[in-house]
Amino acid sequence: MSQYQSTKKSNKKKNRSPVRKAVLSLILTLAIGIFLISGLKLLSILLTYKKATDAYSEITREVSVIEPGKDYPTVDFNKLLAENEEVKAYLYCKDLFEYPVAQGPDNDKYLYTLLNGEYNPSGTLFIDYRIPDGIEARNCIIYGHNMNDGSMFAPLYKFSDPDFYEAHRIFHVYTPEHHYLYKVVSVYTASVDGFTYQYSFMDDQDYLNFLQQTISSSWFSSDTELTAEDKIITLSTCVSAFEDSDERNVVILVRDGEITD
Repeated sequence: MSQYQSTKKSNKKKNRSPVRKAVLSLILTLAIGIFLISGLKLLSILLTYKKATDAYSEITREVSVIEPGKDYPTVDFNKLLAENEEVKAYLYCKDLFEYPVAQGPDNDKYLYTLLNGEYNPSGTLFIDYRIPDGIEARNCIIYGHNMNDGSMFAPLYKFSDPDFYEAHRIFHVYTPEHHYLYKVVSVYTASVDGFTYQYSFMDDQDYLNFLQQTISSSWFSSDTELTAEDKIITLSTCVSAFEDSDERNVVILVRDGEITD
């Protein structure tokens, strides 16, 4: 190889070096930019979750007090109604969750709106607007999000575990006039267009057929025989917080008495 050829190749390498450096610098800059943008988005999401958690924690502090000797709270419903007159119930399950339940003029209002009217992906637990009797309906359907941070109705999936199911079967449901006890009687995955979301019934037999389907769909055997006089609550949420699906996690509660003290 001649000295001229060697020098020419060396010059080409030198000429390519600044280009490589520029490309590497650009790639590094883009990577850092993507990392920062992703970090900011994640931070924004976490702050949004925290905002909802703080809002509901504040409501709990204002309206809910557990008195000595009791394992359930006393709820000041007047304060809840002062916060929002569309609050219809208050849902409590020990060591699981505690939330107010609203009912709007449609099923969109509280999908991404907190009780104070502020936009937030966590939304508010809400009763299907097509059920005018609310908690007093034969099948009161309550919707809530399956949030990534484990809030709202995200814990419903845990009822698929037999031990968890047995340990969390008692729910307290408060209304302006009543403090009801409910018991979990069925847990399963439901289709969004299936029988689970039926809220009106032709007669007692139609309702009994519905109850039978509800019990037979459960992952666990029920120790409760339901009758046409029973009233249930269907708690419903998405099966996943990360992807769309036509299925829902549902937990069915049956009224099991009332606390009057």
